[in-house]
Amino acid sequence: MYEPFGLAVLEAADAGCPLVLSDIPTFRELWGGVAAFVDPMNADAFAETISLVVSDDFARAEMGRRAQKRARRFTVETMAGKMAAIYRGLAEGCSTPVLRNRVAA
Repeated sequence: MYEPFGLAVLEAADAGCPLVLSDIPTFRELWGGVAAFVDPMNADAFAETISLVVSDDFARAEMGRRAQKRARRFTVETMAGKMAAIYRGLAEGCSTPVLRNRVAA
């Protein structure tokens, strides 16, 4: 399955879970500074990183808190507002309507 945004990660972050993620550009862009990143091809590194997070109550709570705070950036309202702003900006640059009514002959 290919999911460029990572809704499962967003749900985990929103629930206050600490994030241990594959070190891929999308996750770095979205979760940099609030998650631990691991080579996606290294199962041992994942196991070690998860073990470190599980064994450190303070780090686990802090990671979860930071992830939850970051998740608040991605609410439906925020995302819809940003998309609407993009469309408004594009529409303002058009001198003619993009969609035209067509009359059947």
